[in-house]
Amino acid sequence: MAQVRGYPPDEVEYRGPAAPLQDVWVAVRTSLRNVLDHTTVADIATGRLPPVVRKLTANDEDWVVVPR
Repeated sequence: MAQVRGYPPDEVEYRGPAAPLQDVWVAVRTSLRNVLDHTTVADIATGRLPPVVRKLTANDEDWVVVPR
């Protein structure tokens, strides 16, 4: 689901100060999986989203788009 330049995050290497960036990409992929693995179409249709989704969207700050 989450790719970096067409590669899975665990296959992309960064060197030097950027090395922790691989961990960030793996965490992004894990977050996507966590949401998608626990959410069904029925959840969406009924409006009863799983706790993982409610938790990730509970804070007003989660809805703010950070300017580029």
